[in-house]
Amino acid sequence: MIKNIISHLKDELLGSITLRVEILESKIFEKAETNSKLSKQIEEMSQRLKDKEDENEMLKRTIKAKETANDFRFNDIEQYSKRSNIKID
Repeated sequence: MIKNIISHLKDELLGSITLRVEILESKIFEKAETNSKLSKQIEEMSQRLKDKEDENEMLKRTIKAKETANDFRFNDIEQYSKRSNIKID
């Protein structure tokens, strides 16, 4: 009789502990999945950021090259206009 009661209590306690462990394991698994998804998302965002930074750098170089080319053209135009304004008496 007492053995049956103790065995029954032990089974109930063990069952509730097992249930709690299973619940906690499933929560940990869900958190690990979420963590994995967020890590992948961070990697994708980091790659996109790097690509945008590279694109910006390329655009800056292009702008600088065009400004330099325009400076040469403006210099030529200025020299040409100075020649046109020279009066020979």
